[in-house]
Amino acid sequence: MADYILTHTHGGREIIDAVLQVLRSYPQYPKVRLQAAELLLDRAFGKAVESLTVTGAGGGPVQVETRALAAMDTETLRALVRQREELLQYIRDGKVTVTGSSG
Repeated sequence: MADYILTHTHGGREIIDAVLQVLRSYPQYPKVRLQAAELLLDRAFGKAVESLTVTGAGGGPVQVETRALAAMDTETLRALVRQREELLQYIRDGKVTVTGSSG
């Protein structure tokens, strides 16, 4: 498929030109222009790398306990669901450290 596209679009130049035309045109559609720019940047330079650093209590390692769900009683399962919801809220509230770099 890639060979076919490259053969029929002058090595992909026609596709790039079409995206560039969208980027340079249509001021009434800023979202579309931004998507065109992102597409070009992602394809030319790769997507930006994102990393997430998570630490446990006091900055130490995260403690993980693994157990089979089938062996847990209902109350323990409910507690796990509550903890999951609390963690998701913690993430939504931005109380995590996220560092990003492009590579």
